[in-house]
Amino acid sequence: MIRSQLSKLLLIATVLVSPLQAATIESFYGEGSFQQKDLTVDGVNRSYYLYTPKGVEGPSKTLLVFHGGGGNANLSRFYGYESLADLYGFRIVYPQGINNMWNVGLKLPKMAPDLEKIDDLSYFDNMLEDLNSKGLLNPDKVFATGNSMGGYMSFYLSCHRTDRLTAIAPVVASMLVEVAESCQPSKPLPVLLTMGTEDKSVPFKGGELGGPQNKLLSYSESLNFWAKANGCNNSRAATLFDLDSNDGIQTYATLWNECRNNVSVKGYQVDGMGHRLPGTKTPDNLQELLSVEIPADMDEVLGKQTFDYFGAAEIWYFFQQY
Repeated sequence: MIRSQLSKLLLIATVLVSPLQAATIESFYGEGSFQQKDLTVDGVNRSYYLYTPKGVEGPSKTLLVFHGGGGNANLSRFYGYESLADLYGFRIVYPQGINNMWNVGLKLPKMAPDLEKIDDLSYFDNMLEDLNSKGLLNPDKVFATGNSMGGYMSFYLSCHRTDRLTAIAPVVASMLVEVAESCQPSKPLPVLLTMGTEDKSVPFKGGELGGPQNKLLSYSESLNFWAKANGCNNSRAATLFDLDSNDGIQTYATLWNECRNNVSVKGYQVDGMGHRLPGTKTPDNLQELLSVEIPADMDEVLGKQTFDYFGAAEIWYFFQQY
């Protein structure tokens, strides 16, 4: 049963289309260039994809969008970040995990027995070094986000590569207990966390994921970890984003903004939402895009969605403060 549930989690929606854009999936491609970049990391052939808006030349801000487990780099394009990149002039890196997964500290002996042998930290380093060597990277403006396992990867990097990041924004992913226990950030780091209270895949209140070998902090514990790590003093809560009062979903924001180095920690608790990025919907041709069989009850597994705000835009608005 556990393996079946986790299999569904790893197939879940990295392809998402915003209702604020045109209904066709093609509308989510930006007007800039999209190129595959190849690397060799410790003797292993790896790749990533780079989106560059028209008119962006030389070193720029860079957003890394890590795909979810079972997804891939190309599918991450449909979160809607390219339209924001065209508007605000930043590059997007879409990393590609081996076997469509990331080594983030999860132990999956049956599904991915070799996962812990993959060095995704070196892969991350190599991507940044490749961009920097080509004169494309502003090393002081590197941001990371991702849904589900992509969110775990953002948290993992925040602990192991703090000095190479400007801010992170995990979505529907709290911190692994084992990662948090060994985490010693080298500097204060801005963090924005978005989670739905009715997520059937990643427990909002913490607990096990795929068995007792993987334990998660809760949404609140994850935020409190970073508030403490960043030396924050006070927090305040407010009700936000309830444009549709009939959908039964409200977003509650918690903010710590009195932190060392003027960073902040922010959480969006989306009451009633499932395993989703707010303001997006699953396209009708998801199975074709993933090239795998989609569970018949996928919508039930994903849970309810809200269109009160466009999640990708809210993430970038947070990032651009830094």
